[in-house]
Parts: sequence; structure tokens; C-alpha cells
Amino acid sequence: MPYGKVQRAQRTAHVWPATAAATAFGLVAAMVPAGAAGAAVNQRPDRPTELAVDGRPCSPQTARTWVTSTTPVLTAWGSGPDAGQQSLSTVFSVRRAGQPPSTADTVHGTSANPATVHAAVPAAMALEHATSYVVRARTTDGTADGPWSVPCRFQVDVVAPDPPADVSSIDYPEYDPADPNNAGRGGAGIPGVFTITPPALGAQHIVGYAYTLDSGIGPGSAPIAPAASGGAATLELQPTRDGHHTLRVWARDAAGLFSTAIEYEFVVAAGSEAPVALAGPAGRCRWTASPVTRPLPQLSAGRIRTPQTRSPCVRI
Repeated sequence: MPYGKVQRAQRTAHVWPATAAATAFGLVAAMVPAGAAGAAVNQRPDRPTELAVDGRPCSPQTARTWVTSTTPVLTAWGSGPDAGQQSLSTVFSVRRAGQPPSTADTVHGTSANPATVHAAVPAAMALEHATSYVVRARTTDGTADGPWSVPCRFQVDVVAPDPPADVSSIDYPEYDPADPNNAGRGGAGIPGVFTITPPALGAQHIVGYAYTLDSGIGPGSAPIAPAASGGAATLELQPTRDGHHTLRVWARDAAGLFSTAIEYEFVVAAGSEAPVALAGPAGRCRWTASPVTRPLPQLSAGRIRTPQTRSPCVRI
């Protein structure tokens, strides 16, 4: 082959591999999704907030949360910073107060991002009455786990308190069925003070007493008389009519559970008038049923006020 043709053939042979390489590179590049080199890094989910147990807020800032179920529903607010993450999973860790985290049982729940996640404690790990627990939560997106929430404490109470031990009143003594001629005390519109004695057991857990006078409403709708530190309470009632009355009282504990009712019957005397407020430190009084005539002091120039007839005031 002449020298010129050999030289051109060599140049052609050197050009082909470069072209083939470029073509191969293009095929490889086409197989890599656009933007893969700059894909966003997965971010950890946020710390769960708004922990609650059976719908009752649970946080270090609130007083102890009381729960009236051994299989309560745990809830929290789960979220994550990745907009493309549509679902999250949250684990709730529950352990006895005072025990290390390694002893905790766990329950799981799933939710959207962001959303409230729910998880019920199963019957297999039912909690115990009169026991304190600590719960915390952590959210995961399947790739990364978020930080644990701030732990909170709650108490399980599923047993209603005992009823009050006694109700008594000096103003309106208890009705005695053995005395059918009992005419009663006080009068319509005259207030009376009633003392409630706490139950012998669990008095320290009593926070108040629901009460009704001649009413058919239940304890959940009745007014509450707060209990003192020892569990006792006093309340003042003002009967609106004479005759027989029934006072019903229920003990209420910190969890909101009510005892059975204790009944206190008394009789309001007939013919009495409502108390009249006196000015100054004299206090209040009621008018007796026996009217008397009292002359009033003499005025200047020898004039005397017209005597008035009224019932004498008896201090109460």
C-alpha cells in the first residue's frame, strides 16, 4: 500500500474508538435518572408533641394525668420535615414509674405526615390499677428515627372510691322514722350547714363531693363541694319549702370516679320565714313564728313612732 493511503487508514482507525466511546458514554448517562446526583438527603422526623392518654393531656407542665382504663389509647402529634414523606410510624414506650427504659413495653401507630397518631394499649399488656406509668414517643419514616419526646407520667385508677362515711347537720338533724311527730327544724329559706365525713379508706384520694337536694340528677351533673386536705367537706343548703327532704352525696376521686350515694333525710319545720340580713357585724337571723309588739324609741318633741308588730329575730 502506498505511504499516503497507509497514513489515512491509520488516522481513520484512531478516530473510531473515540466515537464509539462517546456513544457508549451517552448510553450510560441516559440510564441515570436526571438529578440523581443532587437527590435530597433524608431528614429525621420531628420530636413527637402533644402527648395524651385517653384524650387527657400528658406533659411535665400539667398535674398528674389520671386514667380510668387499663388499656388506654395513647396519642401524639407526629411530623417530619420531608415534604415527600406521606406516612410515618410512631412507637410509644410505656413503663412503670421508677423503672429503667429498658423495661418498657411498646405499642405502634401509623399516621399521615403531619397528623395525630393513635395506638391503644392491648389487653395482653394491660396496665395495673393504682400504678403510675411513664410514656414517651418516637417517630420514624422507615429510614431514620426521630428523637424521643419528653416523657410524661400518668396514674391508672379504675376503682371507684367508697361512699362518704357520714353526713350530719346541727341545723337540720337527720330524720328519725321512729319519731313520726318530728316537726322538723329551721324553715323554708333558712340555710343550714351540713358536714360530710370522708370514707374510712382512701380519704386522701377524695377531692370533692357531688350533692343534690330532692333532685333526680346524677353525680356527673351535680354541683361539687371541694374536700379539705383530710377529705372532709361542708356545704350550706337553703331549703325552698317545708316538709321532708333528701340530700344525696357522692364522693369523687382525682380520676373523676364517683362512689355510690349516701342519703341524708331531714324535715324542715313549717311556718318559718326566710332569714333577713342584718347590717354590720350582727350577722344574719330568722324571724320566729310568734309575733310580738315592740314600742320604738321616743323621738324629739315628744313624738313617738308607731309601734310595729313583728317576730323577734333569733341569731343563726
